[in-house]
Parts: sequence; structure tokens; C-alpha cells
Amino acid sequence: MAATHNVAEQQYADNTQLFVAFSNATLPTAQVRFEHCTADLDAGFCFNGLRLNPSKPEAILLGTLQHLLSFPIVV
Repeated sequence: MAATHNVAEQQYADNTQLFVAFSNATLPTAQVRFEHCTADLDAGFCFNGLRLNPSKPEAILLGTLQHLLSFPIVV
């Protein structure tokens, strides 16, 4: 399902991880892809009687120090 949004996905046990690569310039597009992907995952889980826990999502930004310092704060 995540592949349709160009988002990498890894699932095991009760954990789902999504991976999105982007730069400062492509952040808006990556954010929309990620939001659509999570909405589709939630719908798929609900269809199968499962739910995403809204209190558990976390985001990790990885990059060089220079890139991280220039990155806009996204909450």
C-alpha cells in the first residue's frame, strides 16, 4: 500500500515504519505523500479490524548536520 505513495514501508509484529526521503525543496510534496499514505494505511487497518494508535507516531530526521540545521522546524 505504501508503495503506491512512493513511501518505503516495513512492518513486523504490531509495528509499522514508513520511510520518506526528501530535501528542503521537496518537503511539501513528501509531506502530502506521507499524509495520504498514513490515511490509506489507517483505512486498510480499519477494514481489517485494526487501528493505528494516534499517541505513538514518531518522526526522525536523518541527514548531515549542515542539512539538519537548515531544515525548517515541522511539528
